[in-house]
Amino acid sequence: MKKQWIIVLFPLWLTVLGGPVLNIAPETFGFGKYPANLQKEHVFTLTNTGDKLLVIEKVRVTCGCSAAEIAEKQLAPGQTTILVARIHQESVAGPYSKGIFIHTNASNSHVRMITLTGDATPLVTVSPLDKLYLGTRQVGQNIRQEFLLATSERVKFGKPEVEGSASPEITLKELPENQISLIFNWTPVREYSLFHFQIKLPVISPQGWKPVELSLRGRVQLKSEKIRNIRSSGR
Repeated sequence: MKKQWIIVLFPLWLTVLGGPVLNIAPETFGFGKYPANLQKEHVFTLTNTGDKLLVIEKVRVTCGCSAAEIAEKQLAPGQTTILVARIHQESVAGPYSKGIFIHTNASNSHVRMITLTGDATPLVTVSPLDKLYLGTRQVGQNIRQEFLLATSERVKFGKPEVEGSASPEITLKELPENQISLIFNWTPVREYSLFHFQIKLPVISPQGWKPVELSLRGRVQLKSEKIRNIRSSGR
């Protein structure tokens, strides 16, 4: 009589994992739409559902806009701890998705990710950009740069504060539809291998917002014909 063999195949999801196993609840959390000057945080629950010690080696964020703190780094079988994840105030603008990575000795995955999503509404949006490189300009040439500040509500600004290579003229002008024009004017009288201006615009109201910061960089050189004359006279 021939022997018959029966092979039973179990689905992969029925496989029982041995060793430490990390369970995260929830794995994704959304803050929705909110003013960008609010700090947001959420508490995630981490549980060792395995049969050996779970060691959390490190928690890694991907940018300075987020932070994470964990209460316990070693979990016995069945033990639970919490991870507090934060999005800092005024560190992001518009829709975002930020990952926080958890490195462990878990048998189900050595690296797990939790995700924070949201839509942070800034008080001020700057056009063309809040950081500009103006290229190479010439001595005696007027440098004029206009920024358009579009605000999500009516804003009162304080006097602009300027740090940098010289003393430029800064002009503010209110425009319709919650817009403000900021005009930078400066005529350099000498060469600069690199000039840099940092403009801070304090927010008087509404309260609770950081100053608006603008940055301009560039170079200033002598006019080309002057350079040729100087070089010629030096021969």
